[in-house]
Amino acid sequence: MKGANAGLDLAEFAGLGLYARTNPRSRRLRLAVRSTRIELVIPPGLDAATVRQFVDQHRDWIEKHQQTQRGDIDRATVALDLRAADAVVPLWGQRHRVVTVAGPPAVRVDGSTLIVGLDRQRADAPKALARLLRAELLRQLRSRAMLQLPQWQAQLGQRCAGVRVRAMRSLWGSLSPAGAVSLNLGLVFLPPRLADYVLAHELAHLRQRNHRPAFWRVVAELYPDWRRARAELRAEHGYVQALLDRLKAGD
Repeated sequence: MKGANAGLDLAEFAGLGLYARTNPRSRRLRLAVRSTRIELVIPPGLDAATVRQFVDQHRDWIEKHQQTQRGDIDRATVALDLRAADAVVPLWGQRHRVVTVAGPPAVRVDGSTLIVGLDRQRADAPKALARLLRAELLRQLRSRAMLQLPQWQAQLGQRCAGVRVRAMRSLWGSLSPAGAVSLNLGLVFLPPRLADYVLAHELAHLRQRNHRPAFWRVVAELYPDWRRARAELRAEHGYVQALLDRLKAGD
């Protein structure tokens, strides 16, 4: 059959720690780092032997990135643990202890402690705790953005159509065609200046909808140290995605 991948069993690549998938629109074999996993994208028409040879040729690259991802996951496991009696979660780059108390479901920040109203005896306590913390983390990030927004909008002479916070797999932020800013919830795990940079970046798109030099000049007007922030975000992407995965799972 035309386009078939002869003798190809995607499961065999899972044993190598790869997420393998076929893509009828792809024209070449490729590997891609996707937060906490490495994807092997296979175009139609290639047999199993060709794919295996490609993987063998890139074994050093694969092992290097797998080691980095394991480090990100290990770091996230220590930083965010909701099952232990001494639960912890990172907030704005700082370790916060989570203390549960009897009372209405709510979260209060007291220094480096998050005090959560929750019955720890309930069967779904870890997931309930994760939901409450997620809501508080979302509120924290949105509040930070709304604090910065008036000054930068005044500088630009333009207003965005609103700010939304949600978990994203590949982006730190985006600007919709209507001018609404979306921010990755994971930014709340990092120092606040990095969330500020992403907000400035997206607001700069109100003037320039591309990444040409004129765009970066607008970013620099709002956030002069953008190069450093951009590099830090690149280095932290896998770690943040691992944290979001743990939060979603109620770990």
